[in-house]
Amino acid sequence: MATKIKAAGLVDWLAPHADSNAPEGQWGYIMGGKGQSPKTLSSWYFNQYQGKAAEYAKALYWREHAERVLDCNGAAEGYYELITGVDINTKARSNFAIWCAGNNGRSMAKLPKVKGAAVFVDSASAGYITHVGFLEKPVKDSAPNGDWWVLEARGVLYGLVRTKLSARPWNCWGLMTKYFNYEAYAAPVYKLGQRLLELNMTGDDVEELQTALISLGFSCGSWGADSDFGPATDAAMRAFQSAHKLVVDGQYGPKSHAALVVAVEAQEAHPALTYTYTLTTPDKALLDALKAAHGGTIISN
Repeated sequence: MATKIKAAGLVDWLAPHADSNAPEGQWGYIMGGKGQSPKTLSSWYFNQYQGKAAEYAKALYWREHAERVLDCNGAAEGYYELITGVDINTKARSNFAIWCAGNNGRSMAKLPKVKGAAVFVDSASAGYITHVGFLEKPVKDSAPNGDWWVLEARGVLYGLVRTKLSARPWNCWGLMTKYFNYEAYAAPVYKLGQRLLELNMTGDDVEELQTALISLGFSCGSWGADSDFGPATDAAMRAFQSAHKLVVDGQYGPKSHAALVVAVEAQEAHPALTYTYTLTTPDKALLDALKAAHGGTIISN
């Protein structure tokens, strides 16, 4: 399971460097950046903007004047690597689908107003999520459920900026619980069967599923029941579905839940029996053969 760090720490790392009047100097935007010093980057990072004069000029400005450069998801990637030493490089759309799996949505009315929550732009023209920002704090301290400031690496012409949630086209949200903790947010607790479970989701219900699968003889990998629906749990789920003649898609939905309940109840009603035999023979080869065929422990007197 991945190490989790505080989402609030990401915001605290970015906040002093947002906007052109930032107290500690504004950080710049370069596609592919994740908080590096621009002077350590190869010319490719800046030359990717050569086709547009204004963008190329700004890219060269960031190279000379910014302490650090990043792109939108690179902000989260860079902070995580700074704290843990682990590179989790990905795109904004994978942040939404994987980092936020099970804790995301497309209704902004349901956005949890907590520090470090991610907000996304799902672009109709591109056909996928293209941008991400992170909630900083309420615009008015007296209205925590109202408008919020968002920190976003907006583009090469803007750099790292602070904008109002209401002023930008955010249309989906997520809590990046694969890698970040949200101390001020009490995540909903689900019992097994209350929601669809699939790859990359986490939670108490995932651990309950893993425990049941393992008890039925379907391995969930070396980590066991760790609350993280990873590739090993996906493989176990598919094996269970195949064994019970269900659609093999790795998703734990109503039909898989019903089959699992029946299987666990049958196991509990008819537990495996253990027999003890006493054999009096000096023939070790015979004893070894019996052990190989039937299991058990051999005790020699």
